[in-house]
Amino acid sequence: MPKNLDEEARECRRHAEGCAQEAGAQTDQKLKEALFELQRHWQFLARSYDPATVLSCWTASKIWRSVNYEAEAG
Repeated sequence: MPKNLDEEARECRRHAEGCAQEAGAQTDQKLKEALFELQRHWQFLARSYDPATVLSCWTASKIWRSVNYEAEAG
């Protein structure tokens, strides 16, 4: 099991590459499209492990909690 964000991102990119290779070998158009769609999802997930993305999500979460706390208190 991956232990850090870089490993998680690498694993997602490996899955994406596997999907792309499998899609390239397919003759069935629907299966090919499904595999390319799966590749895009793996790529999106890999990008979500980017430190800047993680930091911005964490920051947004802190802001959201702060705003909700103030609304409940006020």
